[in-house]
Amino acid sequence: MQNDGLIAKNTLFLYIRMFFSMAIGLYTSRIVINALGFSDYGLYNLVGGIVVMLSFFNVGMLAASQRFMSYELGLGDVSSLKRVFCTSIVIHNVIALVIFLFAESLGLWFVNTYLNIPDSRMYAANWVYQCSILTFIISTKVSQVKIHKRDLT
Repeated sequence: MQNDGLIAKNTLFLYIRMFFSMAIGLYTSRIVINALGFSDYGLYNLVGGIVVMLSFFNVGMLAASQRFMSYELGLGDVSSLKRVFCTSIVIHNVIALVIFLFAESLGLWFVNTYLNIPDSRMYAANWVYQCSILTFIISTKVSQVKIHKRDLT
């Protein structure tokens, strides 16, 4: 009975957080549109969306590594937990490196040749693309450390 109340409370807090995040997202997108203008905002979303599209690899790996680490934690075998932790760190680093190489080669070619971007905005598009890649790599590492730190304590 106590677990039902905890689940209901957590669900309520998740809905409140989702509503709050959605309100902040809508408000900040309005500010960004006013600051950039419609064409540059579209360029920002298009180029940034290419990098975000690659993030589903990271989300899947985080969920999988958390599941395996939680399982080993439940078994209580510390050596097996350390092995799973080290393996997941290596896999996360390899995936981050592959995504980085893919984004810097094929993705950069796609932005510079295939997308219909005005020549006057190409410099800005490349800056947005590079900043999006850097932000993606940093967020991948930060989320990886948070998940693993939480599972090991």
